[in-house]
Amino acid sequence: MLQLCHPVVDIAIVCSDFEHRDRNKMLKMVCGLLVVFSVLTPVHAQAERGLVVRWDFSEGKGDVLRDRSGNGNHAEIAGATWVQQPKGHALQFDGVDDCAIAGRDKSLIFGKGDFTVQIRIKPMDINKTAHLISKWGVHEFAIQVGGYGDKAIMFLTNFKQFGYSGKGAIAKETWTHLTYVKAGTNLTCYVNGELSIGFQTTIPESIADTKADLRLGGCKGYGFFKGLVREVRIYRRALNAEEVYANYERIPDADLESKPRVLAAPPVMAGQLPLVVAGEPAATIVIPARSDNSTLTPREEEIDKWTNRAAQWVQDYVKRSSGAMLQIVTEDQAPKGNIISVGHTRLAAKAKINTADLKWDGCKMIVKGNVLYLIGNDDPMGKNDWGGSSVGPKGTCRSATLFLENVLGVRWFLPGKLFEVVPKHD
Repeated sequence: MLQLCHPVVDIAIVCSDFEHRDRNKMLKMVCGLLVVFSVLTPVHAQAERGLVVRWDFSEGKGDVLRDRSGNGNHAEIAGATWVQQPKGHALQFDGVDDCAIAGRDKSLIFGKGDFTVQIRIKPMDINKTAHLISKWGVHEFAIQVGGYGDKAIMFLTNFKQFGYSGKGAIAKETWTHLTYVKAGTNLTCYVNGELSIGFQTTIPESIADTKADLRLGGCKGYGFFKGLVREVRIYRRALNAEEVYANYERIPDADLESKPRVLAAPPVMAGQLPLVVAGEPAATIVIPARSDNSTLTPREEEIDKWTNRAAQWVQDYVKRSSGAMLQIVTEDQAPKGNIISVGHTRLAAKAKINTADLKWDGCKMIVKGNVLYLIGNDDPMGKNDWGGSSVGPKGTCRSATLFLENVLGVRWFLPGKLFEVVPKHD
């Protein structure tokens, strides 16, 4: 299956305009062509980048679980038994001492890097505490089921640093696909391909190497899993929402004993930062706050006008795409939680994000922590190459349109709503 992957912001994106006298005319002429000739890339091909463990359980017999990633992270099976499925096989763990041990290859040392862990399970007991998959030792990472009702939880570094799924993540005797994505200091959980909003504490930027083995099924002192495991994937990078869902779909519903949920529309995500979830706002749009509007210069007034317009574009298109109305507030009224910072806010200055290195209407779109920064080179009253005024760069507006294109997938072919495409998000 081929899917058009709109780039998701998980690193800084910096754009600087063409140093050309007719750059604006040129952009208008080619913008439609750039959309038409966008390359369709298979999501499954992209998802293999950074893959360090892939256990597909295709052996069906023997005492070794083969790693199909090419990294040699094979696991020795201790006690777990093979079980035939409608198509393929799974390993059954007894909840007493069954496990599979893969060792401690250097490809499994993440340090300050991002990573993703995916596993498909069918628990037979959700009340019994068990480390489902872990590299724990003296604390590295572990996914735990049991002890938290129908939630799944990932621990990092210690029991005080963790993130867990929303309610209903797991159910007894039901196949469930779990994904945990660590991106910087954010930890995101997906259940059956859908973003699952739960809770996270302060997540460490770096994961220390504890010299512990990668284990599947549990370990002594932390509990053993009772149930079936069908598929495991580990990546040395943060997967985006489309890649997570593509991996969830890899095993067709007919191959499982019970049909998983189907994702109707993807959530609005900037990297691993949720902005809209299940049609509800998960972020606030923040614009600069002026201490005294009466002292604004004409240039500052013009910058504020275009910054506000950029914020309104984001608000309008997010609502049209997802149905969620993100609130716009000045930064002195900003609530806690996820934020979209538009323009030259104090938040951007504190995060050391500036535009001094940008030319023309260059812009930046950067995710740091729980903030998405949309900012650009702004001088709307500046003069152009021909000496005209009030046609200077409006980089923050360009950053807003970059967000609409790269995150929401909006496309404009000609002026007017009849010639634009606004994909639906949940």
